[in-house]
Amino acid sequence: MSSNPPPPPTTTPPPPPPPTATTSQSGSEIQISHETPPPTRPIPPSQSDSKTQISLDNPPTAPPDQATKDELFQKAMREDWDAVISIYKAKSGIVWTAKITRNKETALHIAISDSKTEVVKALLEIIHPIKIREMMNDNDENPLHLAASLGQAETCRQLLEKDPELIGARNKDGETPLFKAARHGKERAFYALHPKCPITGKDIKHDIVHCKRTDGNSILHVAIQGEYVLQ
Repeated sequence: MSSNPPPPPTTTPPPPPPPTATTSQSGSEIQISHETPPPTRPIPPSQSDSKTQISLDNPPTAPPDQATKDELFQKAMREDWDAVISIYKAKSGIVWTAKITRNKETALHIAISDSKTEVVKALLEIIHPIKIREMMNDNDENPLHLAASLGQAETCRQLLEKDPELIGARNKDGETPLFKAARHGKERAFYALHPKCPITGKDIKHDIVHCKRTDGNSILHVAIQGEYVLQ
């Protein structure tokens, strides 16, 4: 009697892969996996457009150290304006609004006082327009007030090209640059500024608020008191 060999052991086939759901969208098949996706890193929130715009419109400036302010003052007093311009270029954003005199004047104020038209033009090419509003001396006068009171018509035009809003700024006495020009009898500066005042309506060509001081005195009052006639 012959003996048969034992049958080979049977193996269980591996289970099929988990099913996938198939759907159709616009004629194309999209495979949707049931597997758990790996965790993703959170994306940090981006800055809003408004905040970015504010940063661009009004760039932050760090206060200059005393050594830099002293250097600017010394160069300006020696009329070494090339050196002043070089400092403004090298430390742009730091020295724009630096008050370097006892009267809290900037290098731009001094250049205007010295009638350095080309220096003023060079500095204005470096300075951010909106920062000119922050350049106020101890009487709250920005560079346009000074240029107007000195009758520097061309400098007045250059400043207003950089920032038209300077026309409405008032000093501690409530005087606008236009008022300062009239008060000091600076006809050329007055007529350089007057067309830049905002137009308010059909009957009033230019806004009369620029022609009045906060105490109620008008340009006409100070022109008569100073015996100036603006034609």
